[in-house]
Amino acid sequence: MFEGRIFTFLRHLSMAPSYYSSKISIVVAKDLYSQHLQGDESDLMPLMRRPISHVRALLDEPDWGCEARNVSALFLAHAWLNYAPQKMPSPVPKPVKMCYPSEEIA
Repeated sequence: MFEGRIFTFLRHLSMAPSYYSSKISIVVAKDLYSQHLQGDESDLMPLMRRPISHVRALLDEPDWGCEARNVSALFLAHAWLNYAPQKMPSPVPKPVKMCYPSEEIA
């Protein structure tokens, strides 16, 4: 597997906020180097290499694109790569006006 020397935190995501308070952290690792450590799994995880230009193709892979945490992390990393980090939207969403079918959006 790989270790990184530079880590950039992107966002915390709630896994199931109605049931428990666990969160996962989405982080981009840079300056990677090979590092093999003893872990919980006896089998090595497969390494999937994809060119950044084919990032959308990951969504079509049945073992990868159907998992919500993968899709969320991919979306956040793609946005981070395409926009300067200082231009990334704030992790705190702005209030949204809720509309009901009988109302018009102002």
